[in-house]
Amino acid sequence: MRYYELFEDAVPSSVFAAAKRAQKTLTYEANQAIDKWETSNWIGGDLEQHFAAMDEVAQEIIAAFEPVRELLPAFSTLYRGVQPDNTYQKWEQKILESWSSDRRVAEHFAGMRSVKGYGRDVTFPSLLRPVMPPELIDRYVEQYERTGFVKIGRRSYVRSKENPQYYQIFNGRENITDGDNLRRDLERDAEWSTEVNQQILDRGKIFEEEVPRERIIWLTNSVNCKEFIVRKP
Repeated sequence: MRYYELFEDAVPSSVFAAAKRAQKTLTYEANQAIDKWETSNWIGGDLEQHFAAMDEVAQEIIAAFEPVRELLPAFSTLYRGVQPDNTYQKWEQKILESWSSDRRVAEHFAGMRSVKGYGRDVTFPSLLRPVMPPELIDRYVEQYERTGFVKIGRRSYVRSKENPQYYQIFNGRENITDGDNLRRDLERDAEWSTEVNQQILDRGKIFEEEVPRERIIWLTNSVNCKEFIVRKP
């Protein structure tokens, strides 16, 4: 899976603001149904029960969201992340699902990103380790062999004056260890990072779908998740 670091907002912030205004027009019961969904996403929770019955609360939510729905494109590219386990089949029985227009949010729920910050300042740093490509390893090894010194990130590799076949490794100013084969060490680091990354990628699954606006019942961005509540087809 190609892992993206840069994203453009697919849905303007004004649309989320319109949904926030629409929610203020809802009755207490309808508001509670949406708030409970957003905080816990319970299978068979209040919001799902209302939409399963298509009762007055469901009809109220549909009517309040209609002006917001008209601001959406005919189809929105949305993402959903899951970590399959013994409860996955239960999740498949839901009639409503949470999706996001931000792939990073889906990758977080798939176990590929962490969360930092609070409220609207939340960010989703990648858990994947950088993997040094072979051509960059070649460049660093060539520089070290030519000069006896190379700096890689915070680490510096310095040829030992007493034993030139060895080098000292510094993290900033701290001498942390030594070594005798820079190419081997860098290649092993790259192999280890690749294995760790694959383990992270294997534990989750990302779904991407062009979702018609008719299936979208609500959206919110209270914790920077760009969440779309979507009816399953």
